Amino acid sequence: MTTEVDCSEFNLTTHKEIDIGSHFLWSGQLFQRIQPTWQLDQAAPSPAEAYTFKNVIKVESGELFYFFDEEPVVPVNLNIKVTQ
Repeated sequence: MTTEVDCSEFNLTTHKEIDIGSHFLWSGQLFQRIQPTWQLDQAAPSPAEAYTFKNVIKVESGELFYFFDEEPVVPVNLNIKVTQ
């Protein structure tokens, strides 16, 4: 499988302008915006802090993160080709 990422530094926008399911670059890393969700943190110091809000996924590792709406990001288009 190969992936080609098309982007332009001139397309800088804010996270809130990225559609759910769309990909973007931030600090050189590829992320995908996801439907906002709550994630259970087993190591939380108290039950009140056991759940954290997440709205993006890091494509390479699958880790969930939270981005503020005003965070500047670079939208990208992915061309994924699966070959045998």
